[in-house]
Amino acid sequence: MTTKKEKRETSTESTSSTQSTRTKSSSSKKEKSSKSKSSNPPLLQLAEQAADRFFTTKNCEESYTNKQLVSDVLESMEVLEKFLDYWTLKHFFVPMLIYVDRYVAQVGKLGPVHIFDILCVACVVTVKVWEDKWITNTTFAKMFAITKEELNINERNFLNALDYDLSVTNEEVLEFLSST
Repeated sequence: MTTKKEKRETSTESTSSTQSTRTKSSSSKKEKSSKSKSSNPPLLQLAEQAADRFFTTKNCEESYTNKQLVSDVLESMEVLEKFLDYWTLKHFFVPMLIYVDRYVAQVGKLGPVHIFDILCVACVVTVKVWEDKWITNTTFAKMFAITKEELNINERNFLNALDYDLSVTNEEVLEFLSST
């Protein structure tokens, strides 16, 4: 059985190897996306905010600190950022975090073991809602090194908790960005 950290490392390696096999056109996409500045706050700042708003170290070993929590959230966000950047969808990061915020409002703060799972499923749902590119759960599962069945269950639970309300207004985005 693989740990969450191994899954993230495998996912990062998978994304890297997949990226290296892409054609020249994806290389020019990467160059274009890296040249353009993102309007998203720096990833560390988002990770700190997400660790504080969405996750808790309560019920964890005493040695597990908030600093470790932020590090784990940042590590998961880096994997998702690479995925979104690869598909030129980095601008979906804020809506993704808005969905996580709604989820946590319904179910309460989550423990560290759920960091990657919740961020991953929020990313999947965000891409499916906001992007015209068709990316299957099989592809998501391979890229994130999880089973398709696990992803399907997580997605269903996530959508049920959100009551399938996936609309995001400009005001919500601005409010979220102003709180970072």
